[in-house]
Amino acid sequence: MDAPSRSTTRSPSRRAVSQARFPRPRLVSHRAASWIAPFWLAVFWITVQTTGVVAANEVVQTAVDGKLITVEGRILVEAQDGGLLLEEPSGRQWTLEPQDIVTRTRNDNQFAPITSDELAALMRERLGDGFQIHQTEHYVIAYETSSAFAIWVGSLFERLLRGFDSYWGQRDIELNEPAFPLPVVILGSRARFEQYAEQELGGPPGSIIAYYHLLHNEVVMYDLTESDDPEPRRGSNADRINAVLSRPEAYGLVATIVHEATHQVSYNVGLQQRLADYPMWVNEGMAAFFETPDLRSRTGWRGIGQLNPLRLPQLKQCLLDREADGLVRTLVDDQRFKSGETVLDAYAEAWGLVYYLSRVKRDEFAAYLRDLQGLTPLGVSAADERLELFREHFGQDLEALDREFVRYIQRQR
Repeated sequence: MDAPSRSTTRSPSRRAVSQARFPRPRLVSHRAASWIAPFWLAVFWITVQTTGVVAANEVVQTAVDGKLITVEGRILVEAQDGGLLLEEPSGRQWTLEPQDIVTRTRNDNQFAPITSDELAALMRERLGDGFQIHQTEHYVIAYETSSAFAIWVGSLFERLLRGFDSYWGQRDIELNEPAFPLPVVILGSRARFEQYAEQELGGPPGSIIAYYHLLHNEVVMYDLTESDDPEPRRGSNADRINAVLSRPEAYGLVATIVHEATHQVSYNVGLQQRLADYPMWVNEGMAAFFETPDLRSRTGWRGIGQLNPLRLPQLKQCLLDREADGLVRTLVDDQRFKSGETVLDAYAEAWGLVYYLSRVKRDEFAAYLRDLQGLTPLGVSAADERLELFREHFGQDLEALDREFVRYIQRQR
């Protein structure tokens, strides 16, 4: 990620729009980005120039909510109107509108990702004295709960990262080590999570229990062993974790945090680029493909690509009432992932399509993902381009492919 030369990977075509400007710097979760990023792409951008990574850092003073702040890092994207996508050495990214940029200079500091210890210090400073830090090989976990739960999360996430790398490596997809230490925040209670998330996302988090913050590159969650029981919690921390894993709802809890952690891993090992215009079915289908827990394991997760008992029944029901152009709509229509009426079906179909392609069209799917690795931040891929790329790898007859997909899913038990 910090190579000094211009990328030579394949990039999508760009489309011009009128009166373009950059979006205001704001905080956005991966879930929120699925709603907001396409709007940015369609409204705010004229053309996008992906820059080579420069040796010196840019120092930008910018106005955010009426306050002047200074951010320093490398410029990933610069628009014709002067707007910037800037990445800090911590891995945080800023989208900066030209009218909010007060000054812009370059210093002699070489851009280099910060160390795990440096990220830990930044997180302590930002979050306050109530948080402790647990560090693993790749993760920096700030927590205001038991150390046992933080250690459990760290073990789970490290296992996911190793499994992710191994799985795609066996399919000849080149990945890299994360350039940045990966931050995780664990709040001590559901109430604290709601408070924290509302400040970051600009609204209540609803029923979600975890999210991946796309610009902060951070997974945020809360202690799943927390109980609403007013009586003091008895037993060791390990006992409470085991008790959580034995609950009927444990499958969904573990699946959710693995789903969000998969987004973080995918964006940090080079399978995807943050703020690139990936089809939503790829984003969410791959995360759902990795989310299946194994509650018999001490970490709560062990397998990759198993049948997903949360998604499969939903998908089978969805396919009963599916319109004839259902596959094409899944490939090009991201709005299905944003409507309350269709979101569950969309996620189920995304999982099912990734499950089917990874098992039945393994080589073609790997080649397709390698092409998607060439997408660049804030580029735009039109619907016809998405279909063209999909047909290039899976054939022109999408109706025949769809029939095969439906039959395959119907056979799963």
